Amino acid sequence: MKIYRYIALLTAFCFNPCHAHIQDAKANYVKKNYAEAKKEFDYLKQIGNAEASLQLGGMYFRGDGVTADLTKAFAMYMLAYAQGHEEAKQYAVGVLKKLPEEQHASAKELAATYVSKWGKDMLLPFIKPSLTEHYKQEPRQQLMAASKKVVFGSRYATRTSHVSSAVLDYQIAPDGSVRDVEVVHNYLMDSKSLNWAIKETAEKHYTAGGSGGQYARNTWAQKDTTMSYIESTEPEIFNTIKKLKKQAKQDEPYAMYEYGMLVMAIPALDESRDIYLDYIKKAAEKGVPEAQTEQSEQLIQKGLYAKALDQLLSAAQAGHSRAQYLLGRNIYQGLWLQKNEPMAVFWLTQAVRNENLGARRYLAKALVSSENKELRNPQKALELLEEIKQDDSMNPNWHYLQALALQQTSQREDAKKSLTRAISMAKEHEWLVTEWDNLAASM
Repeated sequence: MKIYRYIALLTAFCFNPCHAHIQDAKANYVKKNYAEAKKEFDYLKQIGNAEASLQLGGMYFRGDGVTADLTKAFAMYMLAYAQGHEEAKQYAVGVLKKLPEEQHASAKELAATYVSKWGKDMLLPFIKPSLTEHYKQEPRQQLMAASKKVVFGSRYATRTSHVSSAVLDYQIAPDGSVRDVEVVHNYLMDSKSLNWAIKETAEKHYTAGGSGGQYARNTWAQKDTTMSYIESTEPEIFNTIKKLKKQAKQDEPYAMYEYGMLVMAIPALDESRDIYLDYIKKAAEKGVPEAQTEQSEQLIQKGLYAKALDQLLSAAQAGHSRAQYLLGRNIYQGLWLQKNEPMAVFWLTQAVRNENLGARRYLAKALVSSENKELRNPQKALELLEEIKQDDSMNPNWHYLQALALQQTSQREDAKKSLTRAISMAKEHEWLVTEWDNLAASM
């Protein structure tokens, strides 16, 4: 059964946690931190990143931080080719010419072993979900309630007078309440202002009666700040923005992404939304994982789900933790992607090991709510919740998940207390929690 393959993949990845991103790995290689670079490339090759496999081939070919080994270099190049890197085959052919003929068979056998483990044809059934049919995301305008409690739009004034901005992500529940508010990007916003923005967002409501579950986001920024004000009060920030803008115009990939995000997040730049969209698109086309993730969210809003999935998967395979989190979250939800709990747990696990905070709560949710008993792990869920307690304990869902995990580990009295707290906090936010009330009555 496929479930055993997923468990094998999870076992391979869970015991040596590290933060791995293709750009971090390449940076470590350039700095000659070969041991760290190899560790990161090794991780990325196992989730199908062809560039990582290519880099490993080069390390074995040149002996960079490893014993030079043409057999392994050939095998890694062939793996990169099997993962979709067209030029890698030429490198493999070149290496084979340098190998003594009597070693050709063993080199090809090793390559076949690598491809059977991590080649695209083997991995995709376990890491790439299928699209659902006929799903259409509800436009946010149709969910809006005609009241002052509505949150809509993307520009707000913060309490501070200096340049600052934060992008928040949240879920819209069927009762119209806003849940699980998360900080996606924070541009210089102090903790007091950030907590205020989170609180304000959490207290907003949409129209009840939607299908529920879809996510949205807003941007909190200082509306009245101008570039002249930034230049006079924050010259270092002003110069950084100018430099990024210049580099973006020169088509530097990461500068295009960073400046595009600043255009979206900071009104003082006074640039059109088209500039943001154009730079994010160009950066995504150049393979910037962060830009691919950002563009995937735009594509989801447009209903272009196949393209969104391709961008999200590419970024996830590059080690971008938010892409891994979003992929796992969307797979577990089963709205525009078909629900596949083992695959969702796999990607959420990758996001957690790459230090994504939001993924911890969602993975805990999967580990206590999965319909598949083999995926249930309430003790691990408790550990994950404890790791985010400081940041998330004001969220009713945190206490609800803790209650489920405690109940499943036979800590009945503590479970009752957690559930009571969850229900009390949820009702303060005007959440409809009938299911929680029923659970409390049954305990």
